[in-house]
Amino acid sequence: MCRVLKFHCGRLALFALLAMPTAAAAQVGKARPAASATASQTRVSIEIFTGKEGVGLRAQRWGQLFEKLKVPFTIRPERAGDKLETTESSTGKSLRQVHVVGRIDDRGRLVVSDRTFAESDLAKIDDWLKDLRSYGAQGAPAGQPMWGLSKTQFGEVHRALSEPLKASLAGQPIDKALSLLTPSAGYSLQYSPSAARVLNPSGDQMNLRQNPQGLSKGTALAIVLNDLRLGFRPRRNPSGDLDLLVLALSESVDVWPIGWPPPQGGPAVAPKLYQFVQVELDDQELPDVLDAVAESTGIPILVDHAGLAARRIDLSSLKVSHPAKRTTWLQVLKRITSPAGTKLELYVDDLGKPFLWLTPIKSLNPGPGE
Repeated sequence: MCRVLKFHCGRLALFALLAMPTAAAAQVGKARPAASATASQTRVSIEIFTGKEGVGLRAQRWGQLFEKLKVPFTIRPERAGDKLETTESSTGKSLRQVHVVGRIDDRGRLVVSDRTFAESDLAKIDDWLKDLRSYGAQGAPAGQPMWGLSKTQFGEVHRALSEPLKASLAGQPIDKALSLLTPSAGYSLQYSPSAARVLNPSGDQMNLRQNPQGLSKGTALAIVLNDLRLGFRPRRNPSGDLDLLVLALSESVDVWPIGWPPPQGGPAVAPKLYQFVQVELDDQELPDVLDAVAESTGIPILVDHAGLAARRIDLSSLKVSHPAKRTTWLQVLKRITSPAGTKLELYVDDLGKPFLWLTPIKSLNPGPGE
């Protein structure tokens, strides 16, 4: 081992880089295709209340429209306490009941809890009803915030993905690593056709590029998949069950983020990065310096290998220098990484643990807020 950093605390030991490929290569196991959940039988009913005009001509026309669509409906005057809502209940194991309460506004439009329809919107109304029959009261997840999950569902998924990765991924084949990264709460990994092709490359050997041990499983999974230009996101199936869908970043970048912005600011979550130390670098290899700083501060430094490769940035070929100076680790890192066209972002994982993410100025998989 050699010394690459000089400061008043004395010699800083260097350790093997987590970002280097593993020595053992193994063939990827067979990836399962995305599951197609079968929704239970769903019945939709509509209850419409009216304003001052009562059950007038406009309300009657809406009744005729829903009769044409063969949807049970009720039209009545407004009562105290009425509110717009879409609720769901189950009868036995196979029948799901979705009940929509809407109102007719002063322009004759139908207003429900999350949208408004005109009488001429017959096709849109038909699509909306199909979504309710397929996905229940929450409707189709596409285009909704938080991937169409309710706040309760998102909280449950986030808690599951906050489970710490205790096992080391070093030397593990990709299929074994993915099994270790799957949360124990029962959210299975499913794969889009494009992701399955990446993970089953006709016998090619695949190595993990880095070992995010100690981070949350959600963040660790996002980092491991990003190296393969893949990502994942929670998916709500028509049955209401949730799983984790792995897909290619070319399909969508709307994936679980690689870390979250520190809620209390950098100095609060990673104070050692902001402490002043005496530093001197003399033509040292950049990966060795990154590893040494991570060891000194206790802040992991993970690498966007896919983004670097896309921009032909080879960290192993870069050497850096820094004049003898008393400064902070964060300033040192910014100074030695920016000339290579890279940047370091401070994030926290799903548990709130800080880490640094080394990525090109413009990444393939942007972090939050980019």
